[in-house]
Amino acid sequence: MRRLRISPEAHMRLVAPSRAVSAEELDQVEHALAARGFTVSTGAHVRDRWHADLDLAGLDKDRAQDLIDALRDPAVDVVVALRGGYGAMRILPWLDTAPALHPKPILGFSDVTALHHWAARRGWWSLHGPLGLTSRDAESSERFWRIMVGGEDAISDRPLEAVGHAPPKPLRAPWHGGNLALVSALAGTPYQPAWDGAVLYLEEVNEEPYRIDRMLQQLDLAGILGKICGLVFGPAVIGDRDLQPVVRDLLRPIGERYGIPVWTGMESGHREPMWTIPLGWPLMIERDGRVRVGEVRD
Repeated sequence: MRRLRISPEAHMRLVAPSRAVSAEELDQVEHALAARGFTVSTGAHVRDRWHADLDLAGLDKDRAQDLIDALRDPAVDVVVALRGGYGAMRILPWLDTAPALHPKPILGFSDVTALHHWAARRGWWSLHGPLGLTSRDAESSERFWRIMVGGEDAISDRPLEAVGHAPPKPLRAPWHGGNLALVSALAGTPYQPAWDGAVLYLEEVNEEPYRIDRMLQQLDLAGILGKICGLVFGPAVIGDRDLQPVVRDLLRPIGERYGIPVWTGMESGHREPMWTIPLGWPLMIERDGRVRVGEVRD
């Protein structure tokens, strides 16, 4: 029987697979995690910068090597991405050719969706949760701690909101996904999870409604929406504007077309506080919309 839990003294390795971070930001993240009792180390290239326009945290091969080193190091328990932005897609081919990698959770969201997809293809679970920089938010950090260290069963503090009719029975299935733009961008590539029988989780920020619809159409045309057993959409915002009413209008026909349950209201995305979601791990959505972890038998 497997349990979803990490040690309160877990070793966290900070890596920067996407956008660059400043020395001040890095210091703040190290302090925030160490204050929780975690052992903290950093990748060799987290202070690098490359390309003024892309603002990447170093060369592709170096960002990839930091992640590879973390996955090879038996002392490291969790790999923490410092920030999102852009760049993780660029290192996927480097990861594919690296031998002797050990499964361990990768924590982050947004651009880190590319790494969640990559991990899922290898049969690993990962964590859609606070990036290194967002770990400074006290409530997001507390939610992560309660689930991953404290072993709390409930993922969310309030139930999801069903779009259309609630399902007749609880739904238990692995969750895959993350940021809609990344899920859409990786559709049709080798870097996708096995969607059959999975719950698709999505969230988005600063995308106009027509762009959200275009990306959902891409997922539909790629055959993904016809394979999943459920769809959960988290935050969708543009500045202070909440796009949930628009998203619900876009999701309702998907649920009707494929006969799958659809929900909104999972707070795991580009606003604080955020809930930590174990991706690739079977989660239970109860009939009342509550989401919990439970145990998994091998």
